[in-house]
Amino acid sequence: RAKQTRKLPTVLAPEEVRSIIQHTSGTHRLIVQLLYGSGLRLRETMNLRIKDVDFSQHQIVVREAKGQKSRITMLPAQVIDPLKEHLKVVKRLHSQD
Repeated sequence: RAKQTRKLPTVLAPEEVRSIIQHTSGTHRLIVQLLYGSGLRLRETMNLRIKDVDFSQHQIVVREAKGQKSRITMLPAQVIDPLKEHLKVVKRLHSQD
């Protein structure tokens, strides 16, 4: 049998991505930057843990990604400072008992 044609994914132009990033703030902005800058899927981004981020090597370890496989992807330089600041805020939030 003939294979069914696969739908091509919709890809945003770089200007469209910049516009989306500029119209978001806080945690949502950080998520969008990670999605776009490191090629993560949404579920992978939501499941990230501190131990998965290697700031010195500029890498992110994605555990149990699609197909239950792990992989390594890059950590965008623009995300490093906002991500570190976010981690400080979260640490302060959870250390208050």
